[in-house]
Amino acid sequence: MGMIDLFGAFMDKQFQKTPDGYIYRFNAKGPPIRVSESDHARYVRRGGWSFLFHVAGLMLSIIAAAMVTAHWFPAGGEAGGMVLMGALLIGIGVALYKSLAWSMRAPERELGTAPVDVSTLTPQRVLRTEPRATPARKASGLVLFGYFVAEMVAGIAGALLLYRLLEPLNENAAIVGALVGFAAAAWAIDRLCVRRTGESVLESLPFIP
Repeated sequence: MGMIDLFGAFMDKQFQKTPDGYIYRFNAKGPPIRVSESDHARYVRRGGWSFLFHVAGLMLSIIAAAMVTAHWFPAGGEAGGMVLMGALLIGIGVALYKSLAWSMRAPERELGTAPVDVSTLTPQRVLRTEPRATPARKASGLVLFGYFVAEMVAGIAGALLLYRLLEPLNENAAIVGALVGFAAAAWAIDRLCVRRTGESVLESLPFIP
């Protein structure tokens, strides 16, 4: 398995293996669609590239948001600047989530003309449709990526907040505070993800053992 396929783990979580291929379901709730082995590999690879593009887009968007905030509030530390930056971060998170949802629907858009009749599947091959009853059930790739984006946005917001608060006192303390703020905010969102889905975003990343 190549590195790009590893980055496609979020897309791969939307497929269920069957004896003759895979069954795809958007966000684990959409109509089941039969997918061949070759199509599954192709969509996972596309999902890997999509993951990288979205992460790059997130970083570039945050840099752009910081530049816009600095342009309108060059002195730094103003309440208006923090409000603007926070609003921009929220907008970035929503836009990226919408973009990711569209990307994750690729199999549904391209193969959705022939959904699977679940009544013809054997019990072990039917995807569950009932609400999540226990944390043991795996979350969909879209949900986990949504939490990933939320962790990044919350972490950056926490880092900026503590940095702004501590910078007047000591720059070194402000840097340490920013790191602590990022870690604390991201950890809080990750714990929320574990409580809601039974999975940790960090533990689900393909490059985390």
